[in-house]
Amino acid sequence: MFKRLLIGAGLTLLLALIGFWVYLLIFGTPDAAEEIFTNLRSSDGAVERLEIVTGEDSKDADQIDLGDNLNQLTTRAVAGFQTIVSTTTSKVLYAEQGTGHVYEIDLSSGLENRLSGVTVNKTVAAYFDQTAAAVVLVSETSDRTNATLYRLEATGLKQLTSLGPAYNLNFLSSNELFYTVATGEELVGRLYDLELAVDSETWRLPLTEVDVYQTNTYTYVVTRPAPYLEGNLYRLTNGELRPLHDAFYGFTALPLSDESILETYYDFDVGLPVSSYLNSETESRLELPILVIPEKCDGFKNNEQVVWCAAPATPVNNLSRETLSDWQKGQITIDDELWRIDFENNKVVQILDFMEETGFILDVEKLTVDSSGRNILFTNKLNNQLWHYKNQTLKPADALTSSENPPPTNGVDD
Repeated sequence: MFKRLLIGAGLTLLLALIGFWVYLLIFGTPDAAEEIFTNLRSSDGAVERLEIVTGEDSKDADQIDLGDNLNQLTTRAVAGFQTIVSTTTSKVLYAEQGTGHVYEIDLSSGLENRLSGVTVNKTVAAYFDQTAAAVVLVSETSDRTNATLYRLEATGLKQLTSLGPAYNLNFLSSNELFYTVATGEELVGRLYDLELAVDSETWRLPLTEVDVYQTNTYTYVVTRPAPYLEGNLYRLTNGELRPLHDAFYGFTALPLSDESILETYYDFDVGLPVSSYLNSETESRLELPILVIPEKCDGFKNNEQVVWCAAPATPVNNLSRETLSDWQKGQITIDDELWRIDFENNKVVQILDFMEETGFILDVEKLTVDSSGRNILFTNKLNNQLWHYKNQTLKPADALTSSENPPPTNGVDD
């Protein structure tokens, strides 16, 4: 009996060795462990994968001297912020969490100035227009949140209107504010004209648990990540939703321009959440070697084919299908590093290890690249303090390019 078992075990080991030899014959030796999963996928589902550059190689790739490029701007908790860039100055305006007081910081000198001492109790979020002439402060009440629109004047805040429990707040211009309100089983899109003081309905959808993004041409609707439910990305056209592809579990997405979209979903073949870049016009997909979470990425500014993301070090094997939803609920913390996704050269470059640089965890959210591409700002989710990273990969003249230049239409295949 024992002899028969021994022979069976030997045959099994022999077959495994033959299978591994066939794998190496077909794919070659993998450069990293995670490449095994990529190679084993079927040819129908294969996508191109970006090269990842880390460690000392990452500094050579972009010729960056970290120096004093990373700075903590506030010890106050920040509800929201907006960068202002011109040929003469770069500054950031922010609203303090809890009070709603508005401050201005000169990013060159570091000097801070309070612009408004008007107190809006229990302020939890703030949304500025692109010129920082208006701001929406969201405050908590006993049973809901309430959004109020203000004009920022020399004497402080001047209230324009109350929007009630509004979500997906986004200034389309200095005079147009888009937002959504939930009414029962429907989500209503609304547009407020600051110049005419007119509030109008734009569309209704039979969905409520979604995020809405406005690009130059399109309105995108993204389902919020649910680990055991399918989600998708939709384009809203004439009041109708059109899915861009098949549904995925644990799905989330970040539209950066009309065509350029970052997506993350749970891949059952790998047993991990994976991220990719989708060009919605060509329907081409590019696999990303880092985990993309919408609140941690921004890019395609200053006509560069570049996206900046905060993400954990790779490879990350302790992620699960609950990771995205658990992070958004505040149940887990992510130890981030700063990454630069370069679509022109097909590289993902590790720029900064926050733990190594600061000595503590930075769990990044609200990452924003200003219109020049020069300044990258974000808050630390653990305490909502504001941080600034100075991007040294641009030439000085590049930082003066107008923010009205259109984003690239295709950062992968051209």
